[in-house]
Amino acid sequence: MIVSLLALLLAAPALAYTPSGFGVPLLGGGLAGPTEAGALGVINNPAAAHADRGSWLLDVGWMYSDLYYELDLDDDFSLRARSGGLAPSLAGAEPLGPVGLGFAFVPLYARGGGEPAPDDGAQRFHSVEGLIQLLDLQASAAMKVDRAWTLGVGLHYGLFSIDSRRRIDAGAIINSVAPSADAPLGDPFLEGEQTLSDLRGTTVGSAVGIRYHPERGPKGSLSWRSGKRGQATGPLTMVPSTSLEMELQAEVTTDMPLPPSVQAAMDFTVGRVRLVPELTWIGWSSMYEYGSDLDDLEIASHDEAMQSILESYELDEADFLEGAKEAQSLTGMRDVWSPGVSVFVPLTDGWSSRLGAWWAPAAFPDEAVHPGNMDFATLDLRAALAWEASEEVTVGFSGDWFHSPERRINDSEHSLSDPDEPGSLVPSGDGEYKLALARLGVTLVVSHAALVKPRGE
Repeated sequence: MIVSLLALLLAAPALAYTPSGFGVPLLGGGLAGPTEAGALGVINNPAAAHADRGSWLLDVGWMYSDLYYELDLDDDFSLRARSGGLAPSLAGAEPLGPVGLGFAFVPLYARGGGEPAPDDGAQRFHSVEGLIQLLDLQASAAMKVDRAWTLGVGLHYGLFSIDSRRRIDAGAIINSVAPSADAPLGDPFLEGEQTLSDLRGTTVGSAVGIRYHPERGPKGSLSWRSGKRGQATGPLTMVPSTSLEMELQAEVTTDMPLPPSVQAAMDFTVGRVRLVPELTWIGWSSMYEYGSDLDDLEIASHDEAMQSILESYELDEADFLEGAKEAQSLTGMRDVWSPGVSVFVPLTDGWSSRLGAWWAPAAFPDEAVHPGNMDFATLDLRAALAWEASEEVTVGFSGDWFHSPERRINDSEHSLSDPDEPGSLVPSGDGEYKLALARLGVTLVVSHAALVKPRGE
């Protein structure tokens, strides 16, 4: 029994990593946008690095989330988690070249995760706790190619880390690999735990942008960001059964694909009002499938008797563990189109306002949703005020309410009674999922005359 259990656990390393919490907070603040020049625009388009004046942006936002879900398991298990945290943004753009060059630098930080869930809750086989962090360093350069057109290019270098912990049902894993085994489900003896600790990796990508800003008439912006396919490496610990004094340790390397995107926007002036419609495509399907590799596999026990059994059966030998090195995992993610529109209205005495709405569909289809990868469509409703304290200083105040329709999942492909993967590995994700998000932010923009003027001025 021990030989079969360990062999089948090791043959299913696809459980090593489940992407979760990919929601990225609003970056750039309430005043940033794809048709803006300088620091207010470079987060969206590298061509905004060229501007008449140098500028630096600092935005500090507070994100609040209220998550609730109720699973159709264990007498309607439910969980509610409230959390809040800072979402800062920094960007700088400097026109430094005498031939009309501009340069920009943008460090962006995003994180996904939430409050830990109960170790004994119905969600435990999907996720108990996890955290994904990404630091994306962007450098851009832009040049005016004629009086109305500006072309920009950018390089992105990302640093990310992954931590996660969840329970595993060894009986479900055995049945998924060998259905004829008919292993019991929900048996406490066959319940274990899997932990990923501080997996780290890097990504590299590029960006191209075009801005059309004539002296009169509508303006336009078009930008493209490449996808990034990095890998995260770190320790994996799997305890096949909490009733047995043994654990699997390995070095796991898992793909970390980040999606490409395209964004287009127009900027119309109607009287004193600016109207900016925009459309963004995000290629989340690039994360539909990813691979994982296990190296330096080792089974060990702190219990002398158990360690003796492992050594007697040669279960701790490399040859036995050789067959558990590679696996592919599916997420079911799909591409999304996100439309939006904002309106800029001047008020009085240096004050102006911005109202906007953006719709972002969910990237996970209903059948793929479970507590380990909750994903919601959101309608971002924003109101912002900007105060030009002087020619060099602008202060902004903004608030966002993210309306997310409730998700009622009735056709989850996860079911322990389903002999086919991935359903056979974890309990059903059917249930009700609700999310409320809100954001308050303060933006500071400091600008100055170009350090080096273009030739002829």
